[in-house]
Amino acid sequence: MRGFMRQVDKLVDFIRRSIGYSVRHLSSDREELEVSMIVPAFNEEKTIRKVLMCGKRVAEVHEIIIIDDGSSDHTADVVRRVKGVRLIQHYKNRGKGEAIKTGIAHARHDILLFIDADLKNITPEKIKKLITPILKGKADIVKASFHRARGRVTEIAAKPLLRILFPGLSFSQPLSGQFAARRAFLEGIRIEPRWGIEIAMLLDAVEQKQRVVEVDIGELVHKKNPLECMREMSQQVMETMMKKAGILCKKHRIVVFSDDVLNCDEHKIRRCDQILALLRSRGCCSVLITMRDKGLVEALGLKVDHTIFLPKSADEKEVTASIRSVCKRLECRPEQVLLVANNRLFSDAAKRFYSLALTTSDDLLKRYAADILQHPSEVVVLAE
Repeated sequence: MRGFMRQVDKLVDFIRRSIGYSVRHLSSDREELEVSMIVPAFNEEKTIRKVLMCGKRVAEVHEIIIIDDGSSDHTADVVRRVKGVRLIQHYKNRGKGEAIKTGIAHARHDILLFIDADLKNITPEKIKKLITPILKGKADIVKASFHRARGRVTEIAAKPLLRILFPGLSFSQPLSGQFAARRAFLEGIRIEPRWGIEIAMLLDAVEQKQRVVEVDIGELVHKKNPLECMREMSQQVMETMMKKAGILCKKHRIVVFSDDVLNCDEHKIRRCDQILALLRSRGCCSVLITMRDKGLVEALGLKVDHTIFLPKSADEKEVTASIRSVCKRLECRPEQVLLVANNRLFSDAAKRFYSLALTTSDDLLKRYAADILQHPSEVVVLAE
């Protein structure tokens, strides 16, 4: 009987240890899903405290970070009086996108929740709704859907343009500043500097096939923005959407190929032609800088607007002079050239010529034309 009881005791101890391990294991899983709440703020001394106190009442929020984006009122003083929150200050106003970027850089956890600082009727329940789908593994990004009077930027600019440029997408509040996302996704996209941030993030998420969920959190009351601010917001949102659709390329005026692109296989040549056709339709000028015979170049049929022939013995100085002459002829700033090259000669020229940024044509072709149009350069030099 005693032997039997010893066996029972061992079994009980084993079960207890197993349960303890399971609890610890589940606890560590939860730690991986901790939430940082980030609040961008600019002159929000009247509402910021309420937003922070609501965030503190949500058990799933493990840290709260306020990005004071150069406020001239007492926003920072109000925040300092709230215990258990972190204040990061920009000493001049840099825009919402930059505030969000700062928040991402300072956050400690893997799920990032963003809440506007001017909300007058935010509640802990509304905040919790935004993070629950991610915590349960049902979403990668959660956007707030809410009720608000019509006639603002969403209704008069964003949604109509969204229907035209991206007819397959339908979102109730594409510009909502209330959203949650995984840090890994946000760190992998370009953060627009000002008001284009929310729509750019949404379109990037759709393109990357992230699981995007809209959650209805009821009515939200924002501070009213002046008309001039609304105009600026509308313009930036529309410009961002047009860039994402590949329509806006006012910063890009020239595309210059080196002749090494002629070594590409037929498939890549065809892709280059597609890029050229798209850029040409946007008013861009294409140039080929080559050391090949004229007859050979013409036989390949690459449809560029201008061709510059260099001697076969040309060095990086002559390549540099050619690029400089193109910039001068078409009135472009040479310091904004992007050289896309594996070619050593052109790479060396880039280093001599205002330390140009470098990438490869293979990478550019994979990303296709959308990234060309979004790159902040005016001259793009392509080389295999």
